[in-house]
Amino acid sequence: MNNSGSVDINGEKIRQVREERGLTQLYLATVVEVTTDTISRWENRRYPSIKLENAKKLAEALEFPLEELLGVPDEGAGTPDNHEQEVDDQTLPPSLWLTLRKRWISGVLLLCLACGGILFFWLQQPTLTARRIMPAQTAPNLSFPVIVELIGPIQFKKSMLIREDIQGQAETHSILADGTHKSFGQSPRWIGRLRRGKARFLYVVTPGKKVSPGQLLTFSGNVMSSKEQRLGDPIQGATSIQISLYHWADTNRDYSISDDEILIAYETFSPRRGPSIDFTALEQLWLAGSYTWNTGSQTFDPVPSQKKE
Repeated sequence: MNNSGSVDINGEKIRQVREERGLTQLYLATVVEVTTDTISRWENRRYPSIKLENAKKLAEALEFPLEELLGVPDEGAGTPDNHEQEVDDQTLPPSLWLTLRKRWISGVLLLCLACGGILFFWLQQPTLTARRIMPAQTAPNLSFPVIVELIGPIQFKKSMLIREDIQGQAETHSILADGTHKSFGQSPRWIGRLRRGKARFLYVVTPGKKVSPGQLLTFSGNVMSSKEQRLGDPIQGATSIQISLYHWADTNRDYSISDDEILIAYETFSPRRGPSIDFTALEQLWLAGSYTWNTGSQTFDPVPSQKKE
């Protein structure tokens, strides 16, 4: 210590500790309330003796024992006058200190906002989603289509496993590429991959003959895209279908399949590539003009319209 108001510091030690802590000269200058030029001079031994008050602030900012920052500089280090005292005008005036403090706080806030923006952008990146699409109603013993639509990033290359479960009296099957059917009981399964960020799993559900109008078939399922998953991501979309005495394509329930309704059925449930369901029976009802429920056979019979040519 040179006198009662100043101490000798080890500039090299200050630099070493600051860099180990990952701190900037601006940070130290802000906390100690001096200029960055002063911090640089301390580290380069331009001011080997500094005020004791500043030395304490410096040690606190570095979170390092003050006594380990003290030291007598080597002969010949720094400027020709090695023991030049720290001049008073290097201490920041209160107004300049407040300005620098505000700028430092603003910089920290901007950095936090930038990090938050990056995190938000990352969270908004497209992820794999699955949605179930099916009609609102169907009749006993009347097969209806169900589609699980998958959408994800184009770069998504992993294999996916779809697992569906149906509560209620029903049987399911899928249509293979060669036209044959594969039965799944009440638990349809599918394994595949996205093609250009999209994929569709089509299967057919046939309610039992003894189900009654007003009953519901309920659906639940999930998608597994990683071996680390245990439960998978839930499939969104429709979760139930009501048993009624209307055809599943008759959306307005008037016992007639209109042009719009058959177009919607084709557009929704006929994939552009791959196997599709058989629309023959639906086309017969559409061509007839109307239909009726046959209780004995539990099927819909076409009823030719008198007005249709």
